[in-house]
Amino acid sequence: MKVIYGIENIDEKFKNPCVALGTFDGIHLGHQSVIKSAIDKAKELNGTSILFTFSPHPLKVITSSAGPKMINSKDEKEFLLEKLGVDILIFANFTVEFSDLHPEKFMKNVLKDILDVKEIFVGFNYTFGKDAIGTTDYMKELSEKYDIKLNVVEPMKIEDEIVSSTLIREYIKNGDLKKAEKLLGYPVMISGKIVQGKKIGRKLGFPTANLKIVNKAYPPYGVYGVKIIFDSEKDKSYYGIMNIGKNPTLKPGEHSIEVNIFDFDKNVYGEKIIIELMKFIRYEKKFETVENLIKEIKNDIKIWKEWLECH
Repeated sequence: MKVIYGIENIDEKFKNPCVALGTFDGIHLGHQSVIKSAIDKAKELNGTSILFTFSPHPLKVITSSAGPKMINSKDEKEFLLEKLGVDILIFANFTVEFSDLHPEKFMKNVLKDILDVKEIFVGFNYTFGKDAIGTTDYMKELSEKYDIKLNVVEPMKIEDEIVSSTLIREYIKNGDLKKAEKLLGYPVMISGKIVQGKKIGRKLGFPTANLKIVNKAYPPYGVYGVKIIFDSEKDKSYYGIMNIGKNPTLKPGEHSIEVNIFDFDKNVYGEKIIIELMKFIRYEKKFETVENLIKEIKNDIKIWKEWLECH
């Protein structure tokens, strides 16, 4: 999969482009239905499947708030879309100027003139252009005018709930990982670059890879059984336990993500990893002594390894 950052960096013509349009935060099963439809049509036309999305999230630009907590980082989005089989991923830089672009200008200048799109695929509630006036009905008018076929994909329901990023964020926030996973179609994940920690875990006998807390949707603070994938070797995975929280026993108030990777002893500072959350083990708590903390960590590992043996 080729990744292009910025419309201005599109410097080639693609054969029979079929484009999935959207913010696609979460790449959930509803999104996947839209994306797979574009991929299937591109294959049918012997063409190119393109996912066109935006960075940062439009709500961060058009409102005064920080926007929603993101389900996926850019790295996670790239990882998931490559697995789905997208040919080209385009991140358009969403600015105030871009938000003022009239829907017809976006359709003509970007989709028609730059990409020469054959077919567009969007979700049922997709809007675009200045003040979100580009509804799917208006998009249908414009697509007919510019000889582009529009495909509006119906919402996906699971157990009478429409699959949505908003609902998934709520599930993650509340720690309902299995409910979130059911709507996502894959485990809740956290990714980032491994940074230098204070080596406290190593002194306790449990060396950890440390990640920074960023503005994304996190589950409740606690300990989780996880699977770890390194960006440098995506075909291989490791298991371990992760603590996300404030480390009340040793580093009170300091927010962090720490992962103890089983049977692993390499220098991986600066490497990017993806962590899949597979099982909640316990909430974070403060221990009276370091010895009690060590005992509990050993028990966390025991619980997780026993679970792995049974699944």
